Amino acid sequence: MNVNADLGEGAGADDAILACVDSSSIACAAHAGSMSISIATAWRCLERGVEIAQSAAPRPVACRSSHERIEAGTEIYVADTMGELGLFYRLASFAFIGKSLAGQGGQNPLEAARLGVAVVAGPHTENFREAYEAIFAAQGFGLVTSSDDLRIAATRLLVNPDEARHLGAAAARAVEALSGALERTRRAVETLLKTHACA
Repeated sequence: MNVNADLGEGAGADDAILACVDSSSIACAAHAGSMSISIATAWRCLERGVEIAQSAAPRPVACRSSHERIEAGTEIYVADTMGELGLFYRLASFAFIGKSLAGQGGQNPLEAARLGVAVVAGPHTENFREAYEAIFAAQGFGLVTSSDDLRIAATRLLVNPDEARHLGAAAARAVEALSGALERTRRAVETLLKTHACA
């Protein structure tokens, strides 16, 4: 997939790809020596995998649920299975977290960030506002407001893999700082019980 052509350069953006971009989490990884990228789309609605693959035609597409292999020419890989998102995040330079461009509140960025993957998302992150704010503050990067911004961010991270790794490490640290709610709650309850037990 050509980043400039398929993620849109102003008007004329590819509607099929943009539909995928805002409906799913997309992990992008560079092919050695080129600006072509593979897209792994991870769907919450598994039954849509075949539909998504068909909408991306005539690009070379492979579907995980159909046990199709990723070949040298595969441009889009539809990961329409359960429980494997972490695998795709581990292979990614960065992750664009879906449902964040078109005002749907954004998907959960925590798994990508925990795995040290740079996070990119649109402005609609209400569903996980605190997490996005912490991740974007730590990264100093990642908020996009249009398909053109996404193309620019994707190009930047694909051209600069060291920066992508650095941003991913920052995202992981941000999420680590947010964690620990269970332990804090346990200690608070324990303190409360001790206080009232003595009364």
